[in-house]
Amino acid sequence: MASSELPIAVIGSGTVGTILIAHLIESGMEDVAVVDIPQRLEQIEKNGLQVTKLRTITVKPSNLFSDISELKDRGVRNLVVATKATEIARVSPKIQEIDHPDMYVLSMHNGLGTEREMASYIDPTRVGRMVVNFAGVRDETTGEIAMSWFIPPNFIGPFQEQDLGPYEEIAGLFTKVGLTTRAVQRGEIKRQAFF
Repeated sequence: MASSELPIAVIGSGTVGTILIAHLIESGMEDVAVVDIPQRLEQIEKNGLQVTKLRTITVKPSNLFSDISELKDRGVRNLVVATKATEIARVSPKIQEIDHPDMYVLSMHNGLGTEREMASYIDPTRVGRMVVNFAGVRDETTGEIAMSWFIPPNFIGPFQEQDLGPYEEIAGLFTKVGLTTRAVQRGEIKRQAFF
C-alpha cells in the first residue's frame, strides 16, 4: 500500500537508482517512492530490488509509480533523478508539474551540467547534483544489481553557491544508510565531476 506522504522519491531504478533505493529501504525508510517504466515496475513487484556482490540487499518497495505526476500533493521533500542523463530534458517539465516550495531536486548523474536543465524548470536554489562513486551491473532478466565497487565518498552540492544545509541533510541520510556522501559547494561538485 502506498504511503500518503513521501519524503523521498527516486525517478529511475536502473543500476544507480536501485542501489540507492535498496539502501534507503533496508535502513527502514519504507516510504521511499520509486518511479519508473511499467516493465521495470513489474520486475520489481515480482523480484523486489536485489543488490549483490559488494553488498547483499533484497527489499520490496511498496510505493511504485509509473508516472511522475502521481507524486503530486504527496509531500515529496527530496526528489532524486537517477535516470539516464539523456532523459533529463524529458523529465524536467514533468518535475515542474509536481514542484512545491519545500521540495529539493537532486540530479544523480556523473558528467557536467546535468542539473542545468532542471534548474530551468525548478527554482535553482532547490536544485542540486550528485557525483556518484559507486557502480554495478544489472541483470536485465531479474533486475538484480551486482554492485561492483564503491569508493567513498559520493558528493552532493547545489546548482549555485548557497547555504549547504539542505544538502548536508541529504548527505547525512545517504551516509547513514551506508552510501557515505559529503555535501560541498558548486565549485567543488564541478571539480569532482571531472574525476
